[in-house]
Amino acid sequence: MNDAGLVVLAVFTAPEASVRGRARDLVGPDRFATVHVSTPLEACRRRDPAGLYRSHASGAVQGVPGIDFEYEAPTDAELVIPFHELGAPDAALRSAVERVMAFLEARGVIRD
Repeated sequence: MNDAGLVVLAVFTAPEASVRGRARDLVGPDRFATVHVSTPLEACRRRDPAGLYRSHASGAVQGVPGIDFEYEAPTDAELVIPFHELGAPDAALRSAVERVMAFLEARGVIRD
């Protein structure tokens, strides 16, 4: 994707700083940015649109970061989005997308 000049937004939970560091090294530090969607565990449990936390509570799902093992929040994120502070889910999502787009524009990755 780098060689083709594409902008790729990959969404994943990387609970360890070392994993995020390897991703940055693989993509290249000049083409990689960490966007941390910072949301406390209790806010995740309240929203739970996919039912992950309910499934965990019932024992149907294991291996949830922040519950079954430590989640190391990024300390070097280029953009932090406090999703839980952005209002109702639809408004929060719009605000988060706007912040990511503004970040990419500021970095010269995309143009308005």
